[in-house]
Parts: sequence; C-alpha cells; structure tokens
Amino acid sequence: MEAKELLCVRKIETRIQDKTFYVIFVLLFFMGGGYGEVVSSFCSIVYSGLILWYAKGAGTLKIPTGKNFFCLCLFVVSSVISCFYAVDWGTAVLGVIKFFPVLLFVIAACQMEREAREFCIQLIPDISSAMVICAMILFFTPWRESFFTADRMGSFFQYPNTFALVLLLSILILLERPRLYRKDLLEALLSITGLLLSGSRSVFLLFIICLIYTAITETKKRKWIAGFSVYMLTLIAVGGILLGYVQEFARFTTSFTQNSTLWGRLLYWQDALQILKDHPFGLGYKGYYFIQGTYASGNYVTMYAHNELLQILLDFGFLGGVAIAGMLFFSLYRRRLDSSLKKKLLTVCVVHSLFDFDLQFLVVVFIILLLFDFGECKCIKTSMLFQGVVAAVLLVSIYSFSFLGLEQLKKTEAALKLFPALTFSEVDMLNDASTIEEKGRIADHILERNHSCSAVYRLKALQAASEGNFSDMEEYAKRAIATDPY
Repeated sequence: MEAKELLCVRKIETRIQDKTFYVIFVLLFFMGGGYGEVVSSFCSIVYSGLILWYAKGAGTLKIPTGKNFFCLCLFVVSSVISCFYAVDWGTAVLGVIKFFPVLLFVIAACQMEREAREFCIQLIPDISSAMVICAMILFFTPWRESFFTADRMGSFFQYPNTFALVLLLSILILLERPRLYRKDLLEALLSITGLLLSGSRSVFLLFIICLIYTAITETKKRKWIAGFSVYMLTLIAVGGILLGYVQEFARFTTSFTQNSTLWGRLLYWQDALQILKDHPFGLGYKGYYFIQGTYASGNYVTMYAHNELLQILLDFGFLGGVAIAGMLFFSLYRRRLDSSLKKKLLTVCVVHSLFDFDLQFLVVVFIILLLFDFGECKCIKTSMLFQGVVAAVLLVSIYSFSFLGLEQLKKTEAALKLFPALTFSEVDMLNDASTIEEKGRIADHILERNHSCSAVYRLKALQAASEGNFSDMEEYAKRAIATDPY
C-alpha cells in the first residue's frame, strides 16, 4: 500500500475512533450518568479497548505529561492504597473499579485533537434536552417513578440535584455561543424547564447567580437573559398555580429555612470532620457509610457526606484530597484554562460538588476532566509490553463487569462466587436468609473484613440469644448500638 493510501486509511480509522468516543460519552448520560460501579467497569472495558485500537492504528500513543495528569494518577493510586487499611476491603476494591476509568478516559481523550475533545462539551445541550423530553414523555407511563423522585425530575440520572447541575451547564454553554439559533433557544428553554422541575434549590441559586453575573459582564447577552427570566417566571406561575406544582416550586423559597436539607448537610460535615481527625488516611470507598454511626451527633443514615471534597478525604485520605486540590489549583489558580466558558463550567461544578455527591456520577467527572488542561502530550511507541498491560486491564475490567453485572441482575450467589466480598449484597442475603444458622454463617463472613456493620452485630446478638449465650448477646448488642446508636 502506498504512503498516501496508508495515511488516508489511518485518517478514516481515526475519525471512526473519535466517533466511537462520542457515542460512548453520549450513552453514559443515559446509563444513570455513570453512577454505579457496574457502569464504571463497562467504561474501563470500552476505554481500554479504545486505547488498544488507537495504539494499533497509529503505532504510538499520546500520554499527557502535565501536572494535572500526575495528580490524577496520584488520585487513582490513593484509591488502591486505601484497600489495605479500609473499613471494608471489599467495598474499597469497588472504589478502585469506580474511579479507575478516569485514567483511561483521559488517555483515550488525549488521542483526539483539542477541537474534537471540546466538541464533547458542545454536545451537552443536545443530550440534556433529549433527557428532559424523555422524562416528560415517561412521566405519563408506569416508569414515571424511575425518572421522577418525589415528583422531582431526575431523568436517567434518577437524582434530581446532579441532573439539574448538568442542565445548568447546558444553559451556560448555550449562553456562551455568539448567536442563539432556534435549536439553541429551544434547548435552552428545555434545560430551564428541566431545572425548575428538578426542584434543586442549590442549582437554582447557582443559576440565578450565573444569570446576574453574565448580565453584568456581557451586555450583549442581556436580552437573552431577560427572555429566560420572563420564561422562568411564566413557567413558575403556570406550572405552580394552574397545573398544581405549587409545592415543588415552593422548594426554591426554603433554601435557608427549617425545611432545607442544608442544615442536615451541616450536621454531616461536622461529624465527618471528626472522622477525618481520627482517620486522616481515609476509610476506603464507602467506609464512611459503615462508620458514620459511631460519630453521628444526630439521627441520620447517609451513604455520602454531600460534600465531594470531604467525601474524597473520607474515602482516600489526604493523599486523594491533595491530588484533587492540586488539579483545581493548577487549573483555576494558575489560570491554565484557555477559555472563560471552561472557567465558568468548572467553577459551577466545583461549587455545587461542595454541597452534593456529583462526582459519584462518572459523566460529571468526565465533563470536569474535559475542562482540565493536561499539558503537552508525549508520543510513545506502543511496545508489546505496553499493549499487554492494557490488555490485562481489559481482562480485569471484563471480570469486574461480570460479577457486578450479576449483582445488578440480582444473581447474588453467582456474583459472590466470582467476588466473595460484595458486602451490600451479603447484607441483603442476611436479611433474606430463612434460618438463623444461615444468617450466622453470612454474618461471620462479613465480620472477617468489616467490623463496623451494625446489621451484622444485631444478627449475632439475636443468634447468641437463641442459643442461650447471653454474655455474647450483650457484647454483640453493645457493638450494634456503638455502630448505630440511633
């Protein structure tokens, strides 16, 4: 084959690879926003496969050399290290599975041109509008509860607050365009509609702040902002008064009252800081869920601290926290971002993540990574050793997808045969077990790696009482109360 023909084939193959990247990025929005670990393992399969495809086509691979990429690697390493001292090593391993795709995503993204990566950001309004339309249609179907939580729109994310954040990003992207065409205007109105129907007070407040800031700094955009404001007020009046959504829209007026969840979050943060004082190296992924009762100063149970900086520190310790802080420092403070839009989007994501658990949704993490500057890329030849390492990652990802997929399908016993440390599935089996002996066997297996699960101690206390061993019953009951006093 002549050199020109070979170059043409490679260009076509590169375009196909880039389009594959776009398709995966879009699909992730409709796969729960990448919330579950099973989606993370799927992403690892796809992106490691895509990296091998890029490497095979070009014979070389672009690897970022900037400080942000070093910090990202440090963050992934911190998730691996946490497995050795975690509250539960089984869930800690799931944390590695959860966040390892971010590394593969960045490497895959760096194989594309800058314009191609930025195209992904410009796709967000189209995706968001489609999600709002789908949710509106499905509101009138038996699947309504999957897309609306307490009548608040969460669409495919099934969580209104993070979905509202993505809608706000869509509005900001559209406002940054030099001219709004009919399609852009329709997408903006759909995003505003979805944002209001989400009932997210924090995002609504950020939305108002962004509109005011844009109106002050960009006079040419004032007519659009005025139009959006009139539409928003009209929608609130029509939806709230005529269609009976008074209670949903009234949420926006209770951001700082007793009905606000802000006060609950302040309690979470207060207790989380005490945990960090005693556990500066973190608890491992979801270790906070098991240990929170020991430190709780109120009656609550929450999976996350609703503050992603705190959550990273709780999960992966100060090593993970320093890595994330370093990425933000090099991007915002050192002014490495090349556009005002990226700064706005990144600032909004960071501010909102301090009040919620947005980074548990991989699609939000990927959006943030697309906004970062990872510096110059160095081309390396893809040796057989390198391809072998990526292939090994692919195989491990397929393995993790297998047992997590079985768990998702409620094939718990089959999933545990592949990975016997799925604690949450074992707790479900504990509750469903028919005999006290079977419950005891499952409880003992959980206790081999997790000494902070109150459900296990309650069961062990019940088992000891049934056997007439009241001294053990008392000991287990005390431990159950200590780990979950409320």
